[in-house]
Amino acid sequence: MARLSRRKHAAVKATVAEAVQRILEHGQRVLAFRESCAKKQGGSEFSSRVREWLGMSDATASRWCRIGEAYEKLFPAGKSLPLSWRLISEIADLPGDVIEPT
Repeated sequence: MARLSRRKHAAVKATVAEAVQRILEHGQRVLAFRESCAKKQGGSEFSSRVREWLGMSDATASRWCRIGEAYEKLFPAGKSLPLSWRLISEIADLPGDVIEPT
């Protein structure tokens, strides 16, 4: 397997960092969508709307919202976060003092 040059390695790292940033931003958007859903008798319209408009299950939407809620503590560690929204949603549940900024 060929080794990456320093320039290509830096480009890959930058691309991964941008992708992680997009994951964090998407979490904020799903959270904002949940907060904008009107309350109705017996709960919110979020569950049905997220399924209809975004094609997400309740569990998936909940994971994205956890990312959105933890944005402030996750953002400083962005360069060291994995390129997996599912893993980031698990990391979002950790206390802020165990997430080291990069």
